[in-house]
Amino acid sequence: MPQAILTIGMLLVAISGCTSQRMELSTYTPSPTSTPKPSTTSKDVPTKASTATPIPAEESQAVNGSPGTPIPASGRDRQATATQPASQPFTIDSTLCNDGQGPDCTKLRLGDDYLTTSGPAKGYLYSCIGKNPNAPGSIESKITWIDFAHKTWNFLKKLWLPRGTFSPAAGIYSETTTGEKRQITVNNLPVDGKIGDWPMTNYVALTEIDPNPGIPTVRNLSFSYFADPSEAISPSCVSLGAIGVTKNGVVIFNASDARGEDAVAREIVDEFGGHPAMSEYHYHFIPERLDSEYLEDGHSGIVGYINDGFPIYGYKGIGGIEMSNGDLDLCHGHKHGTSGYHYHATLEFPYTIGCYMGNEVSSSPGRGAPPRRQPPRNRP
Repeated sequence: MPQAILTIGMLLVAISGCTSQRMELSTYTPSPTSTPKPSTTSKDVPTKASTATPIPAEESQAVNGSPGTPIPASGRDRQATATQPASQPFTIDSTLCNDGQGPDCTKLRLGDDYLTTSGPAKGYLYSCIGKNPNAPGSIESKITWIDFAHKTWNFLKKLWLPRGTFSPAAGIYSETTTGEKRQITVNNLPVDGKIGDWPMTNYVALTEIDPNPGIPTVRNLSFSYFADPSEAISPSCVSLGAIGVTKNGVVIFNASDARGEDAVAREIVDEFGGHPAMSEYHYHFIPERLDSEYLEDGHSGIVGYINDGFPIYGYKGIGGIEMSNGDLDLCHGHKHGTSGYHYHATLEFPYTIGCYMGNEVSSSPGRGAPPRRQPPRNRP
C-alpha cells in the first residue's frame, strides 16, 4: 500500500509540472480574435482582410488565423496559405514574400541611410525635415530582426501586435468628385474593421521593444485634391503627418519614424499594418490586403490617394509583376498607357512615395507642417 501511495503522489507531481509549463508557454500568446464592428462607407469600398495577403470579401480574416491555423487559399487574388506558428505568435507571413518576385523579404534594405533633405533621389525619402535622434522610438538593442551590421531587416522575423479584443468605432470612407475636385472624408479607422489589440502596453514582450502607449480613436479628416492633377516642374519634399489616405479610411504617413529612421523596419505595428501616434492611427506602408483589386492586364488597382492628388496603386505592375524601386522614378511612381502618372506600393523603402510629383500639394490634416508647393508648370 505505501508503494501505491508513493506512485500516485509522483504522478500528481508530474501532472502539476506539465500544467505549470503550459501556462508559462502561453504567457505571450495573442488575445482571442474579436469580431470587428460593421463598417460604413458612402462608396462601394471592397472589404479587405489581412496585413499581408489580399483576401476577397467573403474571406474576412486577418493575415494569420488562430495560432498554427492555415487560411484557405483564394485563386483570383493569388492568396498563399499564411499561418501564425504557435511558437512565434507575433510573426506573420506574406504573399509578396512568397511570390518569387520583388525584393528578398529576409534581407530588405534598411532605410535609415536613405532619408535626404537636399533633393529627390531614387530609392530615397526626400524629407522636408531632417533627422531627430532625440525623438522617442523603438529600442534598438531589443530589435532582433534587423541586421545592423549589413543594414538589412527580415520581414518574416519582425514582430507585430496581434489581433485581440480591441474594437473601436466602425471606419468611414467617403469619396465624391465635383468639377475639378475630389473630396475624401474619413474618420481614420479601418473600413474593413481590421485593427490590432491596442493598447500595446498589454503586451510586455512588445513594449520592451517599442514603448508606444497610443490607442487609436476616431479622428474626422477631410482631403481635397484635384481630380486631374498635373506634374510639377520639379518634385517637392514630403512632410510629417498624413501624406495621403487609403480607401480603407486610414491615413498614410511617410516611411520614416520621428527620428528619421525606417519606420516599417523599426516600429512595431499591428498585424493589419497600422499603429497609432498617440490616438492617430496610420500606415507607413500599404497593407497587402488592400491590394485586392486588379485591372485586366494584372496591374494593381488604386489603393488610395496622395496629397498631390495622384493615386497610389498596389504592388503589381502590368502583367501582375511585383514592382521594385528599380521600376519607379525619383518619387516612387511612373506613368504608362492611359493611366497617367501614379505611385506604387513596394516592400522596399520608401514603401509609398519618395517625394511629391504633383503641382499642387494639399496641406496635411495630420501632424507636421505642410510641404512647400511648386509653381504651375507654365509659370516662371
